[in-house]
Amino acid sequence: MYLPIKSLVATLFGAACIAGILSAAHQAHRAAPPEDAQLKQDFDLLQGRWETYTGNWIMGGVIRVVKTVRGDTEIVEYYMYHTGEKIRAHRNRFRLERVGDVTIYHYFDYTVLEGPGAGIVKNAAGGRYVYRVTRDTFYEVHGMFPGEEGEFSVLVWRRLPAEQ
Repeated sequence: MYLPIKSLVATLFGAACIAGILSAAHQAHRAAPPEDAQLKQDFDLLQGRWETYTGNWIMGGVIRVVKTVRGDTEIVEYYMYHTGEKIRAHRNRFRLERVGDVTIYHYFDYTVLEGPGAGIVKNAAGGRYVYRVTRDTFYEVHGMFPGEEGEFSVLVWRRLPAEQ
């Protein structure tokens, strides 16, 4: 079937406009804070910088981890505790959900920024964990859902002062 050039251009332009509008609407929806009042409060509390430590103090393999949350994006940086050397960083987006009294943190678009595998998108479909946040403390509880691989773990983050 033959379409006149003018008609073909108009059709392609219209399709591109619709695709752009839908894409922008989808991104705006995903980036918007939750509508649920408690989740909105949690979203607001999460904003800022957080710190935790992981590893083995006895063996000297302690890692300082700093999480910076802005909007629906977090950047997590890993440093050797004793030297301060940055060994890894990643970025991901997140959304919050509540099921009954349980609050769930879903993360997705996980990209390694620095360290081994830099530039590689891992776990693009995402993952999830149970969370709780207060003004100064953020708890991540991993391994609570059926079918999750790995060990059960809890990370306790402390809010960093704004100037750090």
